[in-house]
Amino acid sequence: MPYFEALLDVEVPEDGRFAEIAAGWLSQAARLAPDSWELLRRQRLPLSDAFYSDSGASIGSPNGRWGSYRVTSRSRPGDIRSRPYSSEAHDQTLGELGGRPLDVTFKVIELDAKGVAVADGAHGLFLHVTSDEDEPGWVQLRAVSLLRGEEGDLRRPDVAARWCGVLLDTARSVDPSFGHLADDGKQGKTALDRALRRGLLSDSVRQGRSLLRGYSWVTVCPGELVERLGGVGRLEDSGAFARVVALPGGGAWLQATDDYGAYDEAAVERVFDVLSLVLPPGMPKRLPFDRRTPRLVWRPAAD
Repeated sequence: MPYFEALLDVEVPEDGRFAEIAAGWLSQAARLAPDSWELLRRQRLPLSDAFYSDSGASIGSPNGRWGSYRVTSRSRPGDIRSRPYSSEAHDQTLGELGGRPLDVTFKVIELDAKGVAVADGAHGLFLHVTSDEDEPGWVQLRAVSLLRGEEGDLRRPDVAARWCGVLLDTARSVDPSFGHLADDGKQGKTALDRALRRGLLSDSVRQGRSLLRGYSWVTVCPGELVERLGGVGRLEDSGAFARVVALPGGGAWLQATDDYGAYDEAAVERVFDVLSLVLPPGMPKRLPFDRRTPRLVWRPAAD
């Protein structure tokens, strides 16, 4: 199954700023998957809500797209509101951002030749804005692709350029404590989080400015750790990265290779060697339930 995700961890104490950032992130579907977005917009509105009650129901045009918003309330965590995509549903969802919900998800899912959700809705584009339950100032932005075909192939230069563009533009505007574009993340945890068994996601996120949460084809490193690594110039001179971009908050965009398809074991090793100084300690171990081997160097960063 094709899978990759763009992720940013950000600190957003102000409610108004949270609503602004969340609204901007949820609007990125048109950039990340323009073909799917266009198919969704062509669907006859209102969209069917049969998806919520019958996974085998026809909910749209053959080989089309179906979309929905889901909002999980902070004041009432059991209150989860789902609504099919429409301009009204979009406006309703944005109107609820002022309450800093625990999670907001916008998904655009693929339909088969009968208009039924492929694999019970598993294939598509999923945009998440998730706030920490105990400390709502910590926010995670995630965009996950489980799209099939050319639109979900990160090896294509046009697909990679779209995803890099969205992640870089957002990183420039929010001063993230961490970010990546990776094919081995899982539900907000990095491959390194899991391999080191770092525990709760929230603990890893809160330590993001003192320990780098992971390393990937694209790694967004916060300013505090860029300084410990010798600065942007030293990262550029290291030879480990094809592209280094200084971010306004002092962080850096670190892209290992020009093309995603060129990110091989040797490239992973080069990135690890440069970033190991700021990675969490411990011996990473493969997990038996991982469907694919994470792109990691299997030795402690301290070495």
